[in-house]
Amino acid sequence: MQENYEKTIYSMVELIEQRDTYTAGHSKRVAYYSTLIAKQMAYSEEEITLLHQAAILHDVGKIETPDSVLLKPKKLNKIEFTLIKEHVSVSYKLLDNIPMFKPLSQIVYQHHEMYNGGGYPNALKGDEIHPLARVLILCDAFDAMTTNRIYKGRKSTTEALAEIESLSAKQFDPLVVKNALIALKDVEIDENINQLPKTKLEEERFAYFYKDNLTHLYNQNYIDVVLASNAYKPEYKNMFLFFLHKFSKFNLDQGWEKGDSVLKEFADILDTHFGEEHVFRIFGDDFAILSKNSINADGVIKVLNELTQKNDLTFTTKEVDLTKIKIDKLSDLTFLRH
Repeated sequence: MQENYEKTIYSMVELIEQRDTYTAGHSKRVAYYSTLIAKQMAYSEEEITLLHQAAILHDVGKIETPDSVLLKPKKLNKIEFTLIKEHVSVSYKLLDNIPMFKPLSQIVYQHHEMYNGGGYPNALKGDEIHPLARVLILCDAFDAMTTNRIYKGRKSTTEALAEIESLSAKQFDPLVVKNALIALKDVEIDENINQLPKTKLEEERFAYFYKDNLTHLYNQNYIDVVLASNAYKPEYKNMFLFFLHKFSKFNLDQGWEKGDSVLKEFADILDTHFGEEHVFRIFGDDFAILSKNSINADGVIKVLNELTQKNDLTFTTKEVDLTKIKIDKLSDLTFLRH
């Protein structure tokens, strides 16, 4: 019976992972941290098992969250935040309607409540919150703090625990905080964990935000993601920029349709030549290449010269050594345009 129960839980985790590997990995880490704290607090084996299972499934309701909300790389607006909060109720309803998961449902339902009553969905406070949910609340936050997010680098274990301690009796139960400071102080965080796509399916979902509709290259949103990530974990060493000139006049003289055609051809040449690199369309009519190695653009420059000359356009290039110049967002590139 117990074996079938465990198989069912991990089948549900696999379901989550097919939708979003980051969410599934987050749940497994939260379950691990929850177990460490629960043991430190001398909970029974039965209670520890219950908490571990609740932590594994606490975000199962996100299977109903739209991709446009779940994967959005920027701050959610009011409507989107309302939608993301619905995952708590969806998780609760799903688990509460399955007899074997019913004991987990209230713990999961309360994992976004706050000790001072400032959480959701029911603004519970203090002892109104299930004791095991109070552990889950802290562990959920700890993993968020110590994981590389799309636009934000992770905190160290020490930094995260210091922030948690500062939020004692506010967001977190003081007793849970006291035990977390002991149980989690030696936790080793995998620095490679991040929210970026890991599978082809995830890449296609992220394309909703990160692909340019005209050229099908990566867009400005994605270059900010990559540069921000590169700032705290250097991976890309070189950037090569292509700046088109006289393009506004070309659009006025030849029309937008012809302009789009030339931009698409320019992009296709870059994509063909730099297929193994990250190629971006930036600032409307400019392009950037990010590479982990040195970039040889001699061949592509010759082909691009032929394209631009026949259309009475020009372009200039700029190579940037990212090991010497810190660029962590698109706006840092504006000074290079002229």
